[in-house]
Amino acid sequence: MTWFEIGFALIRRWWIFLPTFALLLALSVSVRSVGAEHVAIVEVLTTGPGVKNRPLEAGDSRYQRPVFLATVELESAEYRRSLESEGMSLTYEIDRSSFPIVKIAVRGTTYEETERTALRLAEDFPVSVERVQAERGADPLRQTRAEVIGYLPPTSRPAGSNRALAGLFFASAMLAGGLTYGFDQFANPARLVLHRQGARTETGG
Repeated sequence: MTWFEIGFALIRRWWIFLPTFALLLALSVSVRSVGAEHVAIVEVLTTGPGVKNRPLEAGDSRYQRPVFLATVELESAEYRRSLESEGMSLTYEIDRSSFPIVKIAVRGTTYEETERTALRLAEDFPVSVERVQAERGADPLRQTRAEVIGYLPPTSRPAGSNRALAGLFFASAMLAGGLTYGFDQFANPARLVLHRQGARTETGG
């Protein structure tokens, strides 16, 4: 069996290969879509004291602590329990790596659940930034501020990655090709006999 033989078999039996491949791929994609999630993104801009809406520089580490404390507060077990009691999603991440912009990614099983959670976090994060500073007696004139500058409504996303989808495509093609080649060989006994005779000749049998 060579790649040429497989290729010719697929061409001869295209009417088997194409429907089989389409069916296997459709089944694979449908299985992949099980557990799909909705994702919403909230962007918060951290601003410094003094000039209104002055974005902080990445090196302004002294103003990052209130953002860190607010993150700890919103990721605490107590806060998550409050969300859970209201039927909201507990799957979210607060990313400060792009400071002074903080990104909050919320994932949920439904559009409504994801949207409600994202909007709640968008409301609570700036309030938390102010509260943690007030609790520590920070000078109001030197406090860090936070304001929501962007909101991406929930979008549906498959549970797997694009790489996984490419793997499913390849696996479906290989399986459909193998089934088609096997059918082609057994559907033509003469070709199968010649193939076996050729194999015995090569091995000296």
